[in-house]
Amino acid sequence: MKTFEPIEIATNHDIKIELRTVYVVRGDKKDYFSVKSALNKLAYVRTQEQFNEEGKESNFPYKLVKQEDGTSHLCRGDMRPEFIERHVQVLEELKANFNRERKRENEIILLRKEYQKAKEKLLKVSNDLKNAEHEYRNLK
Repeated sequence: MKTFEPIEIATNHDIKIELRTVYVVRGDKKDYFSVKSALNKLAYVRTQEQFNEEGKESNFPYKLVKQEDGTSHLCRGDMRPEFIERHVQVLEELKANFNRERKRENEIILLRKEYQKAKEKLLKVSNDLKNAEHEYRNLK
């Protein structure tokens, strides 16, 4: 029996709590609900680590921007084209690895199903053979 959380009861079940797969990316404080977003963030983290090791800047320098009220504000510079290119490269490698693993997992599942079918067929043939032997002995 499911026990309802207070938020579910208070909102007349308009908010529902479900158990979901959550992807936690090492190097980030946020959780992700899709493979695509988790891989994208991991690619960003790995690319940033590579740039840090190489001593390269990933973004252009901060710029001073005047706001509407006349005050100045520092804005982070845009990402450098080299960083974006490396990010795309790392992301494609991660996607290829993920797809390879998913394909391997699907092959394992298919092999297990084939094994189960073959095992069931073997048991059926074995039982049929035992029954045939029993009938043969009874005919003598």
